[in-house]
Amino acid sequence: MPESQNAQIMDTATKPDPVRGVDASPEYAEGYARTHIIPQTFEYRLGYIWLLVIDSLLKDYVLLDVGCGTAGYHRLARNCKRIVGLDYSKTMIERGRVLLSELGLKSTEMICGTFEGYLPTEQFDAVNLVGSIGRYTPWPGNEAALEKVRIILRPGGMASFAFVRPRTVFQFLKAILFPRRTVVIRETRFKRMIQRAKLELVLSIDIPGSMNTYVFCRSN
Repeated sequence: MPESQNAQIMDTATKPDPVRGVDASPEYAEGYARTHIIPQTFEYRLGYIWLLVIDSLLKDYVLLDVGCGTAGYHRLARNCKRIVGLDYSKTMIERGRVLLSELGLKSTEMICGTFEGYLPTEQFDAVNLVGSIGRYTPWPGNEAALEKVRIILRPGGMASFAFVRPRTVFQFLKAILFPRRTVVIRETRFKRMIQRAKLELVLSIDIPGSMNTYVFCRSN
């Protein structure tokens, strides 16, 4: 299927929305999976910069990837020992398991559920929340997620987050006046949340053309 046709299908298909309790349609899950059956171009890799950074800093690590979708981008992780992929959408998880088999990826375990309800039996070397909190729900009001990340990280472990900074005066004012009704958040406020969760800020990355600012933190 041509990429343009696949993109058109994804635009019209039902997307997963954990806030509203909406699962992804099979068409959306299939379209999303197809985006990972392509060559690893520069643009493709740039879209998962958070994973490339973690993979370059850690060796033989165990990663918890929250909001993993169909997880085909896990093929970029060359140095991982194991990945636990967690996603709200049952449809995405089911298609992801098939995709991982198609790609020959055996190090990922996929689990259907929310981060809030997830009760791990282990600590992780890395935890990723890019693509979940800060995208579907605002950071203000989700401080408990940062605390949970710190708890389930091994000492010295790495966490990756993303936030959307204000780009216009209107967005800036909305972030101040209605912080729990927009995913836009001021950088200073997000960094204060990181500090209160007792996570150490290591690196932040802005990519031209991307709405996200990527943040990497260590547990103490």
